[in-house]
Amino acid sequence: MAVTIHPTAVIECDDFSAGDGTVVRANAHIYGRSVHLGRECFIDEHAVIGGGSAEDGCLYAGDWLHMGMYSQINTARRVTIGTEVGIGIGTRIFTHGAYLSELDGFPVSFEPVLIGDHVWLPNCQVNPGVTIGSNVVVAAGSVVSGNLPSGCLAGGTPATV
Repeated sequence: MAVTIHPTAVIECDDFSAGDGTVVRANAHIYGRSVHLGRECFIDEHAVIGGGSAEDGCLYAGDWLHMGMYSQINTARRVTIGTEVGIGIGTRIFTHGAYLSELDGFPVSFEPVLIGDHVWLPNCQVNPGVTIGSNVVVAAGSVVSGNLPSGCLAGGTPATV
């Protein structure tokens, strides 16, 4: 199976690989230092992988990653995603949270994100430093700001089991 990349998709990576059967749809944007996608991944229209130019920023995703339209994985720090993970329409995964100066007392966070196998994240936000176990469903509209154990259903703002 070939990798299919739509002509309007943009891939600007120092190190990029995609497994057999991976599809990158129209207007998707993949950029950064290192992005590795497993086989049969699906990156839908207007999805974004990248952001931040940190030296250790990268994405390692297993087989069957699905990114819905307008979803984003920020890679200012390492993001590791297991097998069969759905990142629904509008979902955002952040590895940094900083804008205003830490010297002025504002919170700053640059931390990796780890997501296990068989996880569904529909229209939610995952904050820096979060680990999500395997076999997890997060309710739509939730904000995941703390770790979630394997085998749970979580929801809310902040998301709780």
